[in-house]
Amino acid sequence: MRFFCSDLHLGGNEVLERENRPFEDWFSYASYQIKEINKVADIGDEVYVLGDFLNCNDREIENTLYFVKYIHADVILIIGN
Repeated sequence: MRFFCSDLHLGGNEVLERENRPFEDWFSYASYQIKEINKVADIGDEVYVLGDFLNCNDREIENTLYFVKYIHADVILIIGN
């Protein structure tokens, strides 16, 4: 199956504050998102992230790409704005 999502903004606390997302920190938010993706997507599936998988600075890129390996499906990241 193919799944599509966008605007996860993983890797930093900025989006949690800006959008009032109910998570203690970026780690708990990223863990939750990965768990939710894995509930529906599995090995052999594809997850297309249509932009803004993470906020773009060096720290967030390193932190966030660490989480991609925990998604069971193949992940295709499409560059956002």
